Amino acid sequence: MKPLFCCLILTLLIPRAKAEETLNPDPEISTLLMLLTPETKSSIAKPPFELKPEGHELAEAILKPMYESREGIHSKKWTFDSRMVDELMHHRVSLLGGYPTQELGSKIDWFRAPSGDLQWPTHLSRHTWMRPLVFAWRGTLDPKYSAEVLAILRDWIERNPLNSPELSWSQPRSAAEGVPPTAQGVFPGYCDGPWISLSAHTRADLWLDILPLLWDAPQMTNENTAILLNSLMREHLWMMINYDRWHTANQYLSVAVSLVRIGALRHVFKEAALADKIGWERILRFAKAQVYPDGSMAECAFGYSSGSAMGLWSVIQSGEKQGKEIPPELRERVRLSMQYFLSCATPAGNSPRIAQGGGDLRKRVGQINLLYHDPAATWLASEGKAGHPPEETCFHFPWAGHAVMRSGWDSAATWLFFEPGPRGSGHHDLSQLGIQLIANGDWLLVDPGFYTYGGTEDMVKMGHYLRSSAAHNVALVDGEGQISGPKGKNLGPNREAGEYHWTNQPESCSASGIYPYGFGETGNIKVTHKRSVTYDKKKDMVRVVDTFTGEGIHRLDLRWQCAPEATVVLGEGCATITMPHSGLEMTFESSQKAKITLHKGEKEPFSGWYSEGYGKLEPAFCLNVSVNGKLPLTITSILQVRKNVSSLN
Repeated sequence: MKPLFCCLILTLLIPRAKAEETLNPDPEISTLLMLLTPETKSSIAKPPFELKPEGHELAEAILKPMYESREGIHSKKWTFDSRMVDELMHHRVSLLGGYPTQELGSKIDWFRAPSGDLQWPTHLSRHTWMRPLVFAWRGTLDPKYSAEVLAILRDWIERNPLNSPELSWSQPRSAAEGVPPTAQGVFPGYCDGPWISLSAHTRADLWLDILPLLWDAPQMTNENTAILLNSLMREHLWMMINYDRWHTANQYLSVAVSLVRIGALRHVFKEAALADKIGWERILRFAKAQVYPDGSMAECAFGYSSGSAMGLWSVIQSGEKQGKEIPPELRERVRLSMQYFLSCATPAGNSPRIAQGGGDLRKRVGQINLLYHDPAATWLASEGKAGHPPEETCFHFPWAGHAVMRSGWDSAATWLFFEPGPRGSGHHDLSQLGIQLIANGDWLLVDPGFYTYGGTEDMVKMGHYLRSSAAHNVALVDGEGQISGPKGKNLGPNREAGEYHWTNQPESCSASGIYPYGFGETGNIKVTHKRSVTYDKKKDMVRVVDTFTGEGIHRLDLRWQCAPEATVVLGEGCATITMPHSGLEMTFESSQKAKITLHKGEKEPFSGWYSEGYGKLEPAFCLNVSVNGKLPLTITSILQVRKNVSSLN
């Protein structure tokens, strides 16, 4: 009977031993242990049931390897702005560039919204402003900095849980088998907030960056490690899987890239394998649909589209390091997008200003070119110090409907960007057929910028104006502007290339396009606008022919928006724009007499405003050329560029 008795005892003890291997009295620690792979659990210094909340074994086993896997981490010099760090230590935070530093109080006000702009607290909850505190810890190992970082993160998690009654929540949904349904949470009365998948992605990226840097902080206890990683691998991961944000292309890709970043930890977390699978599926879908065959992109705004290209580049790089086989089509689409950005870059190396564009393209093109070693891209990225400029100067991208014309590749070159194409997807203004013009480093005809996402009633109205046709270098009909597209039109990626006139000869280049959707809030003013743009390379002159067809008599207004520094003088049927290093002589011809007026800083109605960046606003001249007549009617504008002119009147 003795052997049978021993077997009975062992049988009773085995379930208890297995339970002790996975369970821990602390619920957060126990939850994290269930998320870990067997390999990671076996690397923890103590048996799971012996882990104390105040211990540091979880950070040693999970975060330390993540820290040490970073290339050059031990030789990195951690620099930070002491003044900024001191501000953050006292909960004084600056965001978005357009507002003064906000005093958030000893207990952070996560709902602080200066001027009622709810985009501000949305970004506050994305945590990117915390980086300097982490760098201060890494650079000094002073625990006061790590203590503040952990206190802020814990405070945010505790006071901003899923389904918080202070937010508005959508209907829960689950997008994958085995993933719990979640709802997205936004600020009441607003379209954005701390618990949409875009915010979850931004936080996830930030946490993946900073938590390994805190692995040896005294405050990175088992309890804190578990709370943070549970939030990352459960609520944040679920939110990103359940809401892909396909209809806003750059956001869709950003969420997908974050899933791939989490997927790189599949040897640590069991659910990371699912994140990796879904992330790569979405990335390939994006590359095939959103990066067109000619390299142009469905996302109209260059700041977002170039950022998306960088996202694709980053996953190719990380995938290669993980030994993944990168689809050739993905590589080729990224290369084509790099050529597109190179071709569109201004003489200063910036992007065209479309819906929050205008940022530096040189660095991004240079980074992407690490995969391709293209000499023209090298030339742009190095500011002409290496490689050589492209052989061509003028380019046409029929998929997006963009055209670029320039006199050369030097910093003084004349550069013109023309948008004859319909919108694909993503951020855009009501400015189809719009023109932007630079000469000798000066913006002669500008995009007005976007100012802000929200705020006071006046700020919202100004934001709407800056997005409207009235603020851009396009036409109004009977005082009304364009619409995004006809009712029911899918604003997703264009399904085919557009049909445009395009010629590029040694002495001239020309392009044309048509805006056919009507004018007014619903497009009820049935007028079609065709614009042809011809650049005479020898004369440095642009000829713009605007033809309006339809029925009846209409008032047609051509808008020409200037930079804030511009001086504008009107003449009979003409106008002169003067900038510090160049000028533009403009003459206008039509079968009906044109009335030319000048507007600056007006509010009833809005006219003559410019925003250099978020929250920034200043008056700037807007030229209006108005013609009344029966359709069809044509207005011809001759734009003669003058460089290094000091005597323009």
